Formats: sequence, C-alpha cells, structure tokens
Amino acid sequence: MPLQRFNVTLQMVGVPRNRRRNNRTRDRYDLRQNREGCYLDLEEDQFISQFRLKKSVFHHIVDIMRPYIRVGTTKRSLSAERKVLAVLRFLAQGGYQASVGNEYEAAIAQSTVSVVLNEVIDAMNLLICPRFIKFPSIEGLKRTAHYFQHKKKLRIPGIIGAVDGTHISIVGPKDDAEHPEFIYVNRKHFHSINVQIISDHNYKILNVNAKFPGSSHDSFISKQSQIRRHLSDNFADTRLWLLGDSGYPLEPWLMVPFKSPDTPGEELFNNYHARCRSTVERCVLKGRWRCLKQERGLHYHPVTASKIINACVALHNICIDTDDSYCDIEIEEDVQLAENAVVNATDPLHVQGSEIRNSLIAYVL
Repeated sequence: MPLQRFNVTLQMVGVPRNRRRNNRTRDRYDLRQNREGCYLDLEEDQFISQFRLKKSVFHHIVDIMRPYIRVGTTKRSLSAERKVLAVLRFLAQGGYQASVGNEYEAAIAQSTVSVVLNEVIDAMNLLICPRFIKFPSIEGLKRTAHYFQHKKKLRIPGIIGAVDGTHISIVGPKDDAEHPEFIYVNRKHFHSINVQIISDHNYKILNVNAKFPGSSHDSFISKQSQIRRHLSDNFADTRLWLLGDSGYPLEPWLMVPFKSPDTPGEELFNNYHARCRSTVERCVLKGRWRCLKQERGLHYHPVTASKIINACVALHNICIDTDDSYCDIEIEEDVQLAENAVVNATDPLHVQGSEIRNSLIAYVL
C-alpha cells in the first residue's frame, strides 16, 4: 500500500523526463529570442569589456567566418553571431563552458558550447589566423628597425623584434602515442605548451609557434621552427635581427645578451638589449584573453589548446591593428622557465653571430 501511494504521488507531481528536457530547451530558446539584440544594445566600452573587440570588428570577423560556420534552418538554431559571441566570452574570461553558456549573452547548453567552441576555433585557425598573423616583408622590417633605433632610441640598428617563450597552462592530457602526458610537464612541474612568440615594437605578434610541449627547451623550439629557416634563408646578410634571451643560441639573425659582460660596452649592449626585449614580455596576450592565464588552464587536448592559442594571437593582432586598447588589461609576470642555451663556440653560425654582436657595441657607446 505505501508503494502504491508513492507511485500515485509520482504520477501526480512528477514531470516526464523528456518534457523536463524540452522545457529547458524552450527556456534557453526564449531567453535567446528575448535578448537577441541585447549585446548590440551595450555601449561600446561595455561590449569591449565583455568581448574584448569593438562591435564593428566583431561583425567584420563574423563576416569572414560566416561561410565556414554552420547555421541551422530551424528557429531554434544559433546564429553565427551568437556562436562567435559565446567563444569570445570564453576566451576573454577563461571560465568553464557551462558558465559561458549560462550568461545572458549566450544562453547555450554546455554541450552546445563545446561543439560551438570547436567549430569557431577551427574557423578562426582556417580563416582569421592566416590574415592577421603574418611575418612582414623586408621593407616592413626595415621600417620596424628604424623605429626601434630612432623612435625608441635604443641605438642598436637592425632590430626587427623580440622572440621569447611563454608557457600556457593546460590540463594533463590522457596518454596516447603522439601526445604522452609526461612531455607536457615543464620545469615548474605543471602541464603546459611552450609557445614561441615574436613581437614587434607595437606589441604585435609577427609569428607564433604553439606546437611544442612544456618540457621543450626554447632553443629546441627555435631550431625546429619554420621561422628560423625563413630567417636563415633570407636574413643572414640583411643586417636585420631578432633579440632573444640567453635561452636562445647566438646566430647572425638572432642577437642574445652577453652571458658574462666584461667591458662597459658589453654591459651597455645588455641594457639596451633588455629594454628592447621587454616588448615581447609586455605583450598583453594573457591579460586580454584570460583563458591563457596560468590559474585558468586550458581543459582541452593539446591540439585543441594550440588552436585556441593561435586564435587568441590573431584576435590580439586585430585589436592592435584597430587601436582597440582595453583599459582593464592585467599585465602579469610571466613564468620564467628559460634555461641557458648550450653554446658551441666553434659553430660557424655562433662565430658569425658573435662577430656581428661585437660590431654592434660601437653603437651603444
């Protein structure tokens, strides 16, 4: 008898599971419909605070990706704008997918956010990154070198930018043959991707390499990267060079500081070298796109995490190009994990680089 009363109670007050699911779906749809234009009603500074882009820039990148983003034919389908908004909000705040989906700008189920994130990030890597992450031509680099030497008064000629590695925290991947978990553990004992970034005087990122695990040394990444081959083939005799810290090898196109300066000229060179290299260290990539901050950590497979990093770099450059300065950016102290590169004093590239570096001392005295 008690069991019968219990069954009757369930029938009277219970709601079938499929009806509850339909109600939740309808509620999200109603929320999206009621606030479909809500994000457009935000003031420009409020929109930038939420999504890190100006409205005009947001619509521009949506138009670029629109052919790649799938939009359903039913009235409950997400628009391309809504999908990109959800992803921008995730990149900006670095929260979990569920929290992004529940915000008024998105109102999307967590499972849908996951699908949307992969779709939009793939579109950004295919269509946005090639447009906005470009290594300049020789003429463009000469203009950069002139700016460094004369506008920033760094004296050293030929500087086209600075290269450095930054560690982006990730959740340790499940072991597989191609991505074993242990190779992502860096010297500070957390899982990361060691991202090589080349930045110019405007803090614009000219090149990014987000393919290597946290255990990889900066010099190893440099030697394996396509940009090094490009520099080797085209810049050995141009009197143009990048600046790097002691984690990189001294080469004709890559100037590093003197490890043990013995003369006033060498000390002055190191001082000007450090002032210029701060451009890449002050790059506000993690401050603008907080999903990259260490305390957040990317909860994705390394391949997806690399795509997210690339997308953030492209969006960072878009903000630089459109003079979109966001006042609430936090410049965080980066985790310093660089080790000194192993020096082979007889290596012809090291010898040639050493001769060039010695000749540059005359400009700082």
